[in-house]
Amino acid sequence: MAVLIEAISVVLRCESIVNRFSGGVEHFMSSIPNKTLCSDGELASVSFMVPADVKSYVEYLVRQGLVFKNDGIAMDLVVVDQRRGMTSDCDWAIFGEADWNNNPKCPISVC
Repeated sequence: MAVLIEAISVVLRCESIVNRFSGGVEHFMSSIPNKTLCSDGELASVSFMVPADVKSYVEYLVRQGLVFKNDGIAMDLVVVDQRRGMTSDCDWAIFGEADWNNNPKCPISVC
């Protein structure tokens, strides 16, 4: 499976939400700042239009116990740009494109 990447997305490992997010999954779900959450059970994605909103959300996630990067490598979450891909090295997700409704004229970005 995959999660949709729109504009600038924060992609999280679901196991990190379960194991490290203060207050657990219920608190995570209630704290999502918009209605863009999508998940495939392994990854979750929350999308934003403005870089400052991404920064604020990542800072919030870190305050809740998630680790953003260690030595430049994504740990519990990674920021992904719809057109450019991942903004840091990540060994637990892959960025690419898929065809919407199997139509090669309608590519979408996914992780």
